[in-house]
Amino acid sequence: MNWSSRPFLRLLLFFVSGILTAWNLRHLLENVLLFLNLLLCFLLLVNLLLHMTSWLSWKFRHIHGLVLGLLIFTLGFWMTRLQCTGMYSIPSGEERYYCGKVVGEPVETEKAIKVLLSVREMNDPGDRHPDAHRVMAFMARENYRDSLQPGSLVAFRAALQKPDRPTDPYVFDSARFLALNRIYHTVFLREGEWQKLEGQTDFSIRNVALGLRASLLRQLSGAGLSGREFAVTSAILLGYDELMDEELSQDFRNAGAMHILCVSGLHVGIVYLVIHFIFNLLLKHQRWKYLRAALLMITIWSYALLTGLSPSVQRAGLMLTVFIIGGLTERERDAYNTLAASAMLMLVIDPLLIFNIGFQLSYAAVVGILAFHRPIYGLLYLKNKVLDKLWSVFVLSLAAQLGTFPLSVHYFHFFPTWFWLTNLFLFPLSIGIVATGFLFLVGFWIPYYSDLLGLVLSGLVKAMNGLVMFVEKLPGYGLDDLYFPWILVVLIYMLIAVSLQLFIFRRIRFLLPFVILVFGLAFYQFVVSLKTIPRKQLVISAIRGHTSIDFVRGEQAIVLADSVLVNDKNKFDYLKRNSLIARHLEYKLYPDDTIHTERGMDFYFDGTYGYFGKIRFAIWEGRKGNAFREGTKLDLDLLVLRGRKKVDLASLMNGYDFDLLVIDGSVPGYQRNRILKACEECGINYHDVRVDGELVFSAGENK
Repeated sequence: MNWSSRPFLRLLLFFVSGILTAWNLRHLLENVLLFLNLLLCFLLLVNLLLHMTSWLSWKFRHIHGLVLGLLIFTLGFWMTRLQCTGMYSIPSGEERYYCGKVVGEPVETEKAIKVLLSVREMNDPGDRHPDAHRVMAFMARENYRDSLQPGSLVAFRAALQKPDRPTDPYVFDSARFLALNRIYHTVFLREGEWQKLEGQTDFSIRNVALGLRASLLRQLSGAGLSGREFAVTSAILLGYDELMDEELSQDFRNAGAMHILCVSGLHVGIVYLVIHFIFNLLLKHQRWKYLRAALLMITIWSYALLTGLSPSVQRAGLMLTVFIIGGLTERERDAYNTLAASAMLMLVIDPLLIFNIGFQLSYAAVVGILAFHRPIYGLLYLKNKVLDKLWSVFVLSLAAQLGTFPLSVHYFHFFPTWFWLTNLFLFPLSIGIVATGFLFLVGFWIPYYSDLLGLVLSGLVKAMNGLVMFVEKLPGYGLDDLYFPWILVVLIYMLIAVSLQLFIFRRIRFLLPFVILVFGLAFYQFVVSLKTIPRKQLVISAIRGHTSIDFVRGEQAIVLADSVLVNDKNKFDYLKRNSLIARHLEYKLYPDDTIHTERGMDFYFDGTYGYFGKIRFAIWEGRKGNAFREGTKLDLDLLVLRGRKKVDLASLMNGYDFDLLVIDGSVPGYQRNRILKACEECGINYHDVRVDGELVFSAGENK
């Protein structure tokens, strides 16, 4: 790699290292951070002394680059540190008066209205100047659409709360997700607990753009688009995905077409080509090149703002801006350096963007295309232009997948095997949809013209939805339940890069690194097998509000769960599936109140009592069917308390002789406190999964 021609790539590596260090060491004491600053000052002094002597400056010239890198590292470190200070700036748990500005559009959820607020504490009700502390507010359902818009100001009195961190390491950490978006507090506001400040709607270009997007959505709806066609068109053209239901999103995900729904560099690039073609027709003369370039950049960023400024759109907008400016100066541009410069600028504005999944996948896709498209495309020469274009589209899709699939598997545990077929047809369809949609949006006010384009747009989207449903129903549409930890992601990326050099460029010196990496992957799989094969354990998960017990033997598992998790697939996937995938388990899911027998697993459960190997256990909910048998005292290893029923520990101790009492995640707080107090008074050995985390109880080695 030619580092000298790519200075932004080197600077980006140091800056990202500073961001990652600051985030992972954000709880360090201030005296440690002071030591890091003193160390940097010492290195700067050494660098200055070396510059004062010419022969030393040449001899130790590499130190200058290292010190510059450390400066960039420190810049990334402290900018990230400053972003994290908001988590301590607002008191939690105390009722106070706040004024909040609505950021973005309110979103209707299953139980409430989700609104992002930028708030500050009010010294008195007349103080109406909101600050930059971001709070996620959940408001009771009411006529919010007519009362709240982006920029509206509201006043409320409430106690802000910090989001709970999950005790199960594999459950989605919503608190971390919010923190990465600089949201450190949440609040629930019931009807009547907040008040809109009349006549106090804040003005910003973003709010104007969101209002215009809402108007354009109404125009799309009036053009004959409805149902799935309207939902897909809104997502593709305007980045509004709130209308996408889970089933439709899953269809696109299984077909390997989820990137089509996210407004990204592909969509911005299509808009650029359409506008570039129009401006070249209207402003052909060379003297108009500066006006043409300015209009191109204004159009690109207006569209980016209209679609919500996602990381992929920002990246595409910045790259095209650099490309357009470079075209004016007629200087040679390096694609990797341009890409690194756009990433550097975005991370300077928001360092925590490095943790955004869309940001990571967007840049990974572009790097994959830059690295693999040309070499792989050159392997096959086709004289037929149609076949050559199809080959180019196929290679483009393959290159993007090579760049993204380790990351996408890490986050989503799924790889679409028919992605090449999907993209072969969806790529031209998406060009038609974006181009037609853009022409509709700029001319919807023209009679007959808008009706014609609306009809064409509806037909293209119907064709896309039909293709997605066809591919999703093909046999072996994807590899599911994959698990790539970060070490595996790094190893696979290294293997892909080395394979390119070895098999495409035929550089034999990469044979040894290739063999070492293959051996490393095989060794990783061997270590995983050593850990999973002998397992025989009972695991009680720490899922808030739910019961979930795993009976694990090797790579097989039986999962007993409450009726909600058993019947609601989306909730089960969200709360439980990641844990099973990360532990490399194939599982059978059963309700926790019926009879189950698995002879091969040495497992039996009758709805209340059961055994797993040598472990004897019971699940107690306090209902009548769980009453212990009179005249007997069952000997148990574990007694699991679940549900909301009142529990009499004294009576339980008369009927059961247990070694450990487990309080699972379904027991509410008011019951939990009473049970814990009784356990302390009676000297009962207990484990509270909400506090102590999941319980792993060994059932002996698996022979």
